[in-house]
Amino acid sequence: MNIDRRRNLGPANVKPLVFAESAPAKQDPDTRVFLETGLIQNCNGSSYLENDKTIIITSVYGPRPNFTRSFNDQANLKINVELSKFLPLDNFKDNQKNIVPDKDRLVSSLESFLLSNYQSLILLQNYPKSSIEIFVQVVALNPTHSLLYTLKNILNSVSVALVDSGLNIKAIACSGYSGSDSHETVVNFAAKDEILGIWSDFQDFDSTFDQSIDACENDSAQLRKEINGYLLKKATKNAS
Repeated sequence: MNIDRRRNLGPANVKPLVFAESAPAKQDPDTRVFLETGLIQNCNGSSYLENDKTIIITSVYGPRPNFTRSFNDQANLKINVELSKFLPLDNFKDNQKNIVPDKDRLVSSLESFLLSNYQSLILLQNYPKSSIEIFVQVVALNPTHSLLYTLKNILNSVSVALVDSGLNIKAIACSGYSGSDSHETVVNFAAKDEILGIWSDFQDFDSTFDQSIDACENDSAQLRKEINGYLLKKATKNAS
């Protein structure tokens, strides 16, 4: 049987359509933060922080007696970070090396950074022969959040939990973030002119780095208003 296929064929010089690949528009993270304290009953202080589908729970235990043979004239501070087993860590790639960090090494680095920040903030000398433990759990993670943006949320979660614990601290710390496609910076401020710690991937500390610090300071100042407002509202509610 002969079939006329001329109606199904296009012109001889036809070329297939080729569509240019378009990268999805980069979305800025939602800066709105939900805070709650006192959700964990068997600890001295706790905080629940949720930011754009990233959830962090922090609990503070202590001061508790430190039963060691040697006398310590100030509290021994320990910080433990736990990353949930199913967190999407692919976005934690290093900007320079473009590799996903080893999970155990990442946890160790976070714990070390947090310890260096809060050892100078908590008045440990007010609690001799005792221990204070802080547990940070990253329960959920927005896959678009980078390591340093997540670190900002961790720092602020710890700061709020410390206030809820009633421990003696020099000030209420607040962390700010500055990020672009090439560089990221997180700065933890105890006050406007006092820095507890800086985590940055800058290699050259030039004017661009200074601008990044200024952006972190502005971000921290805005967040500090929100955190202070929440804490004041919580304290007023508890007093009434």
